[in-house]
Amino acid sequence: MAPEGASESIDVAKNTTRSPGDQSSQSKLPSEGADLPTANVPGADADRPRASTKRAVLSGMLERPDGASVAELGQRLGWLPHTVRAAITGLRHAGREVTRSKDAEGQSVYRLARPKTVGR
Repeated sequence: MAPEGASESIDVAKNTTRSPGDQSSQSKLPSEGADLPTANVPGADADRPRASTKRAVLSGMLERPDGASVAELGQRLGWLPHTVRAAITGLRHAGREVTRSKDAEGQSVYRLARPKTVGR
C-alpha cells in the first residue's frame, strides 16, 4: 500500500493496449477482398440512371408532359428545395436539356427533354 498522496506502481506487463501492428480485429477496407456490386451494368444505357435511384425518379418526373415543380419533386424525393435545384443543375451539367416555365399559378415548372436515341 502506498503512503497517502503517493501513487501506486503499475505493472506494465499487464498492459492491455494493442500495438499499432496488431489491428487484426479492425474492419478492412472494401477493396480488400470484398466483391461489391457496381452500378455499371453491361449493355445498360449509360445516359439513363438505374430505375431504382432517386435520380431516375427525378428524370421520370421531369420527363412527364406536365413536368414537375420544385415542391412536387421535393415531396416525392424527400429533398429540400435547394437539393432539388442542385440535382436539376446536375442534370444540366450532364448534358440534359432542362426547361423552366410558369404554370397557371405562377409556380416554376421544370421539364426534361427526352434523350434522343441514335439510329432509331
